[in-house]
Amino acid sequence: MVMSLPKAQILTRINDNRGFSIMELVVVVTLITALATAVLLMVQGQTDRSKLSSVANTARMINEAASVYRMESGVWPKDVDNSIVPPEIAASLPANLFRRDIAIGGRWDWNGPGGSLGEIGVSIRYATKSEANLKLLQSLDELVDDGDLNRGLAFVVEGKPRFYFQFSIDGN
Repeated sequence: MVMSLPKAQILTRINDNRGFSIMELVVVVTLITALATAVLLMVQGQTDRSKLSSVANTARMINEAASVYRMESGVWPKDVDNSIVPPEIAASLPANLFRRDIAIGGRWDWNGPGGSLGEIGVSIRYATKSEANLKLLQSLDELVDDGDLNRGLAFVVEGKPRFYFQFSIDGN
């Protein structure tokens, strides 16, 4: 036995074009906003990890070039002015590497023997501490060292007014 609707009800339902209710629209917009926010946060996290990885690899490359120079000559490259690559290792590094801003802010600075930091290695130099993103530097320290910004082979050095994130390769 098949039930059938009266013809009047069928026409009423077919011609019913009220659209969506406000509540349905609010729910859909809320879901789309939540999904978009989640995707944006995932992309931002990936971007930060990519930047940190790039910075860590560049620091290793600079310190490796200095270590090779030391093995060949018996001395570390000399400390030079801010944002200037030591001439002893310039041929081993990309051109203008020390003249460009780094992906996480600041600029590369070589700290050779007799330098103001007292540690040998490359650092990221900021004009002031407020220019440094401490959260990103903390993540960078976790990536390359022990996660403690105050000690280890990667750490911060506060100068007046400059601020450094040092990748030390020889504490002597």
